[in-house]
Amino acid sequence: MERTALVTGATSGIGLAAVQGLVGRNFRVILHGRTVEKCRAAFTETQSEASDGAVEFIVADFTSLKEVWEMSRQIRDRFHSLDVLINNAGCFTTKFRETVAGYELQWTVNHLAPFLLTRELLPLLQESDDGRIVTVSSGSHTDGRMYWEDPNLRTHYNGLRAYRQSKLANVLFSYELHRRYRSKSDLSTYAVEPGLVDTRIAEKHSGWLAKLIWRLRTRNARSPEEGAETLIYTASAPEVADKSGLYWKDCEPIASSPASYNEASAEKLWELSETMVRGVEG
Repeated sequence: MERTALVTGATSGIGLAAVQGLVGRNFRVILHGRTVEKCRAAFTETQSEASDGAVEFIVADFTSLKEVWEMSRQIRDRFHSLDVLINNAGCFTTKFRETVAGYELQWTVNHLAPFLLTRELLPLLQESDDGRIVTVSSGSHTDGRMYWEDPNLRTHYNGLRAYRQSKLANVLFSYELHRRYRSKSDLSTYAVEPGLVDTRIAEKHSGWLAKLIWRLRTRNARSPEEGAETLIYTASAPEVADKSGLYWKDCEPIASSPASYNEASAEKLWELSETMVRGVEG
């Protein structure tokens, strides 16, 4: 039976490699990207490996929570169920950037957008006999902390600090999803660390020095295909269906940071996120 997956941030890098890997495993894949042009290029790149109708695309700019909500509405209108959601879209910036909603860019794209999208698509995922939510975090989360009084980090902004906070939020969110929904359905959740991967994530919104450092750092990094292996594995392997609520790297569950296991923080993050995405509908 064909399964359906949505992969966000899938026009290049790890996301595109995940789409190609899932197509090879007979998934029907919805490829998400920020612009029509990027989506069309990625769609074309997948066609040599995909059968007709195996891949389609949807467009939304994750800096806009209204666009994220509209994307979820379109998917709910078109599909009766969804088997896999891979929350892969992410960004990094060295300077403070504010979204239309007034939130910091990394906090919005890396955490609030996947939080909102996941929440809105939960009914479809719960319709699946084996619904799975894969959220891409990073080893950087181990140095992260939550800035509850100033999650946008308007005071003394630092790009790495903001990125680490958002990646810790990814893990806290994934664990809280497991606690809230695993007992109510067959829904499984996985936080995934792809490792250091040769992508352009640190070059799109950074100055020349940060770009240079990133290029030097990723000279011996993993390829996008290697980085996507654990995403594909947790999204598709039958043997991990009963291993929900864990943190994964190299297709194995490993320990995440001590801060990520704080259930009070996870619940507080959920409540904060609900407040911050309120009112984006319509």
